[in-house]
Amino acid sequence: MLNTILLFARIVSLKTRATTVFLIAFTAWSLVPPVALAAQTITIGTGSRTGVYILLGKTICEIIRFQTSQIKCKVVPSKGSVDNVKGLTDGRFDISIVQSDVHHHAVRGQAMFK
Repeated sequence: MLNTILLFARIVSLKTRATTVFLIAFTAWSLVPPVALAAQTITIGTGSRTGVYILLGKTICEIIRFQTSQIKCKVVPSKGSVDNVKGLTDGRFDISIVQSDVHHHAVRGQAMFK
């Protein structure tokens, strides 16, 4: 019985993760700036080469490639969330994957964004 419960919990967890990745990717796709679409290449600022954000960026690119062959998608490793916000403002990235607390500070011009 316990094995069945643990297996069910694992399946639910995997489905939840897959749903979360899909929702993030869908949201990212819907927020792609028109400038990026006109350029025909979308650049995503992610994180370190061994981190989770780069995997998420690659997943987003796969979804974009699946949807259209007219837009290229490029995943760019970065120094992390702060670098990704700066990359958005200086034009290096069209999309950036950013931690929520860094996003909060960037929007409000607080902490490292004063």
